[in-house]
Amino acid sequence: MIDKRNDQSRERAPFITASASRTDGDDPFPATRRLSGVHLDVHVRAVGTLMIVEFMNPHVLFEDEAVQELGRHLERLIGNGNVRLMLDLSTVRYASSALVALVASLYRKVNEAGGTLRLFGLNPLLRDAIRICRLDRVVEVYIDESKAIDDARLAGD
Repeated sequence: MIDKRNDQSRERAPFITASASRTDGDDPFPATRRLSGVHLDVHVRAVGTLMIVEFMNPHVLFEDEAVQELGRHLERLIGNGNVRLMLDLSTVRYASSALVALVASLYRKVNEAGGTLRLFGLNPLLRDAIRICRLDRVVEVYIDESKAIDDARLAGD
């Protein structure tokens, strides 16, 4: 038996291809929408020799531009000798694969400079993404900031 409701709804619904929607400015996939002038608001504070990086508007971490901007910002920190980094991801609810790739790249750069990278405050989805990529084997992941700082002090950071 054929369900006529589905056929009728398809006939009435506009069909927009991804390429047409990008040229028309109408994107049916808002998570992939490119925003012009995306700026990530990052706050960096020092606790001893540790640099804690906090994200003030983490919703933009779906944007490639924002992740690239974050990468440039963190590379400048490393270039200035700040190689003991802690990323506060407690405000990040969703992240793209580009953010996970950035964490891997950042770990490599910090490690080559003789520093450490710690993550804390990960939500279950982000923690699973880090675990699936096996980054939790090289990057230290903590539940909260106090545990991360305590462990860093014990390690001599």
